[in-house]
Amino acid sequence: MITDKELTDWLFYQSPLKHALDTNEYVDPKYLELNFPHREVFKNKLLSCSLKDFVGTLIWVLKDKYPWEYRYIKTGQMQWDEKNRELIENTNIRELQDIYPLEFNEEVIGYLRSLKIRFKTPQLNIHSWIEEVIEGKIYTKEIVGEVTKYIFTDSLTKNIEATKDYILINIYEEKIDEFL
Repeated sequence: MITDKELTDWLFYQSPLKHALDTNEYVDPKYLELNFPHREVFKNKLLSCSLKDFVGTLIWVLKDKYPWEYRYIKTGQMQWDEKNRELIENTNIRELQDIYPLEFNEEVIGYLRSLKIRFKTPQLNIHSWIEEVIEGKIYTKEIVGEVTKYIFTDSLTKNIEATKDYILINIYEEKIDEFL
């Protein structure tokens, strides 16, 4: 699981200049210090880590703080095709290996409501992966058919719904300000 503070702090920093009229976050020294090169290193680690570490990292990212920079969590990369002079999407990516494209629910513009990870093959150990990451959190566990739901009261994560085929992480929208 990728939890190195140096590699993840950029996810949680909201630059005061992000929505300024006459400037942007790229003139904020703290934003630059946290993002570069850490964002790229984090992305590369996500592309190459085990599926267990990938899932664990995303649960961890959404567990205790709101990740303002969540849209930079990538599972693919672009490559320039010199011969045809075009960008090729999804080269050397996690999506070709073990997951389908991440599904970010952003019904309220700019705010993440949920994140769904769908697996290409059934993951029979998904529940132990989740329980390892949420150890120490207060939660209740409900099982209805094939769906296991972990429901939290002390977390930014409202609940995690899991089957062998997918995991859905839902955010407490009303608690975002508490977990900044």
